[in-house]
Amino acid sequence: MRKRTVLVLFFIAWMNLTGCQSTTLNEADKTKFIQENNLTSSIELADQDRYYFFAESAGKVDIYVLKGKKSAKFISSHTELQKNDTPIYLGGLDPGYVGMYMTSQEIIDRTKTIRVKIHDESFDYNFPKQKAHIIKNEWITDYGFRMTFLDDAGNVIFEYGNPVF
Repeated sequence: MRKRTVLVLFFIAWMNLTGCQSTTLNEADKTKFIQENNLTSSIELADQDRYYFFAESAGKVDIYVLKGKKSAKFISSHTELQKNDTPIYLGGLDPGYVGMYMTSQEIIDRTKTIRVKIHDESFDYNFPKQKAHIIKNEWITDYGFRMTFLDDAGNVIFEYGNPVF
């Protein structure tokens, strides 16, 4: 009996130490993360089990990704990008995902399709006419891709990213 009690206590301690607690986020977790990172005026987008937060200030663009919670700590990432003449900012890279924030209203207004070229493959995405986006593609593992912004007629408006391979 005593051996069983010791094993049960050991198992409970092991679960707590290894973080076998729920990583599912609830609304209270999300609110706490927003408050801790001063993201109350950010743009929030969700995709499956992650939340992207995009914040623009006078000199920078911040992209945060909230992925979960383990042992009462948030699993997240943060990309801080200094603003320059570039109208596109990428961050929050995670295998299969990247966050994109746009500062050019002209590009936003004119774009119908974003074509993402990764190695020799091209993928077209409908453009929802908003500043912040999550680009989801299983081939995204780094920033080694190129994006082409196309208008209604298929004309190139803007290209961004690494040169075509």
